[in-house]
Amino acid sequence: MNEPPSPTVGAEAATVVGADEQDAVDVDVDRWSRLAHAVLAAEGAVGELTLTFVDEDEIAALNAEHLGQPGPTDVLSFPLDALDAAAEAPGGAGVPNGVFTVDDAAAEAPGGAGVPNPVSTSERRDPGTGTHAHEPSTIGTPADGAGAVPVLLGDVVICPAVAAAQASAHAGTLDDELALLVVHGVLHVLGHDHAERDDTARMRARELAHLEAHHWGGPPPDDFRQEQP
Repeated sequence: MNEPPSPTVGAEAATVVGADEQDAVDVDVDRWSRLAHAVLAAEGAVGELTLTFVDEDEIAALNAEHLGQPGPTDVLSFPLDALDAAAEAPGGAGVPNGVFTVDDAAAEAPGGAGVPNPVSTSERRDPGTGTHAHEPSTIGTPADGAGAVPVLLGDVVICPAVAAAQASAHAGTLDDELALLVVHGVLHVLGHDHAERDDTARMRARELAHLEAHHWGGPPPDDFRQEQP
């Protein structure tokens, strides 16, 4: 049964609006929203992010529409560019930037503000062109006063059914798989990528640091892996 959007988490600077739109896997939306917010806060992000859990049909439709690829994938990130670059706030407010999935090492690096970037796939297929696909379910009031335009960081869309199917060969458990996908998706929204080897190393290091700090509270389990086999 679908759940209504969870309350906005972290209303002062970064906000996360979570929703569960699938019933294949039991998902604690508030827990994963808190993890997403912890990553945003640690990265110094200001603005609103939506975190939505969808079924295989929905993410397959997004995958086909924005990546031109058949079938479901695990996570899609829809980052937005900030309107005020001088404010140095990650994300954006209404301008599509690109769509990313979990293992797009062959994709091109993100481009400039206001220009749609290549879309990459978790199966390392050829990139296409992406746009913002999922509107936030609620809009929070920005910290700088009523009536101001809220900064929309972007959207992270996760398919728990796909996560469950690949967990044993990837992160090890469904719990760790979902945590990895949340962190990975949020980092993509904030501009991290793994188009080049150095970018990959930096992003993997940030993923691991956030998981250790905000998910495990210590080092990873022995069977955890960040890369899909």
